[in-house]
Amino acid sequence: MKKVTVNFLRRMKTERYLDEKGNVVFTERFLAHCGACCGYGCRHCPYSPKHQAGNRRLSKKVKEHLYP
Repeated sequence: MKKVTVNFLRRMKTERYLDEKGNVVFTERFLAHCGACCGYGCRHCPYSPKHQAGNRRLSKKVKEHLYP
């Protein structure tokens, strides 16, 4: 089981929002820091190709934005 850190809990509060249907939506930044795609079809999936569980390759756009 993964250990939950204080930093992770802070990010959970600031890097998500509710959409018009009440679903929790995580930001691209939050998902990128998770380290791998979950494969659940996240709206802001930062991985390329998108929505493939276990994929660790960030898209070029995300790399340029998060790691200039």
